[in-house]
Amino acid sequence: YPSYWELRGGTSYLNNYSKVSGNPMLQPYLDYSGQLSYIFMQKYVATIYVQYADKATVQLPYQLPDELKLVYQTINMNYKRTVGLNFNIPFDINHIWNVTTTLNVFNQKEKADCFHDISFNNTKWIFYGALNNNIRFNQNCPVSLSVDFAYISPSIQGIANLSDMWKLDAGIKYTFGKKQCCELNLKANDIFNRWSPTMTINHAGQNYRMKIHKMTQNVKLTLIWRFNGFKPKDTSFDTSRFGTGK
Repeated sequence: YPSYWELRGGTSYLNNYSKVSGNPMLQPYLDYSGQLSYIFMQKYVATIYVQYADKATVQLPYQLPDELKLVYQTINMNYKRTVGLNFNIPFDINHIWNVTTTLNVFNQKEKADCFHDISFNNTKWIFYGALNNNIRFNQNCPVSLSVDFAYISPSIQGIANLSDMWKLDAGIKYTFGKKQCCELNLKANDIFNRWSPTMTINHAGQNYRMKIHKMTQNVKLTLIWRFNGFKPKDTSFDTSRFGTGK
C-alpha cells in the first residue's frame, strides 16, 4: 500500500526548479515471486527466480513541457518484471581463508503506458557480483581480516538508466576475553567511494542527468560484549529435506 505522504495531493518545493507532488490516484500493487534452487555437494547453490510486481510503484523525475520545473512524483507502472539466475559458491582453504562468491545475472523490465503525457518500456540485462573474504593467520588466531568486493553493471529504474557501481570494503576483527566473549571490529566501507550511481534519462523529450555526491565512504568501529556466556537465539530450521542436514 502507498504511504500517506505519497497519496496526499499537496506539493512541496525543493528549490526554485524542483518540486515533489503527491499522487491521490496511487494504487496498491501486488508482488508475485517464485524460485527454484539446486544444491550441489551440500554447499553450492544455483537458483532460478522470477519476480513480478503488478502496478509497481516508483518515484521518478519528470520535466514539465510548459514551465522550467522538475517534478518528482510516485506513480504506478503497468508492471515490473525480473527473471534471473543466481549462484552462491563458498569455499574454504584449511579453515584459514573463507571465501563466498555470489554471481547474479538477471533481465529486468519496467513498463508504463501513462507516465504523465508519455510512456516507456525499459528493459536491460544486469549483472551483480560479490566476493567476500575472511582470513585468519591460523585456526586459533584471535585476529581475522575481511576484504569484500561488489559490483553491479548499468541498471534501470523506470524510465531512467543507472550507471554501474562498485565498492571495496576491508576490516579487521579482534576476539578476546573469557571464552572469547568480546569482539572489536574496525571496518572501512566503500574505500574508493564508488557505490553511488549516476541517473540519466533521454527519452521522448526528457533529457535529465542526476549525479549523486558520493558520500557512502565510512569507517565503523564496533565493540560486542556477550555477558555471562550469552549466545544468540537459535533461529535455524530443519534443512534435512534439502539434503544439507548433518
